[in-house]
Amino acid sequence: MSNRIAYTNPHAHTEYIGGVMIPPGETREIDPTHHPEYRAPDAQYAADAPQHIVDVLLAGDVATLLAHVPALGVDDLQELSDREQAGPRRENVLSALAEQLLTLASAQVDGPALGAGDVQPAGTDTPVSTTELSKAPAAKSTAKKAAGA
Repeated sequence: MSNRIAYTNPHAHTEYIGGVMIPPGETREIDPTHHPEYRAPDAQYAADAPQHIVDVLLAGDVATLLAHVPALGVDDLQELSDREQAGPRRENVLSALAEQLLTLASAQVDGPALGAGDVQPAGTDTPVSTTELSKAPAAKSTAKKAAGA
């Protein structure tokens, strides 16, 4: 038999722990790995691990952090920038964060870039897809109107 520990059922209902029935208020010996509060030695738990992408990136190396900068949103970039300025203050990281924040801000102010199939009609601010233009009714030329009349 392995080491067993005493467990007293504190609940008002019968508990089954590791195949052992424990009536309310009674004590039975159970395998310690079946105890409700058992924690394996040397195990990493979710509560101990970083919870936010900023924590993960700051815990890693600079190359990984810089590789993930383009995929981050504005809030994460700002949080990462604030924490980098308060902490290690690595110039290459700070400049990459500032550049990405400026790129995102510029894209937000300028609006979406035109796609490969988009055209900007003269005198308008709204891009129109070439497929939308081809669906528009074609205007008959005055020569065809005159000949048909």
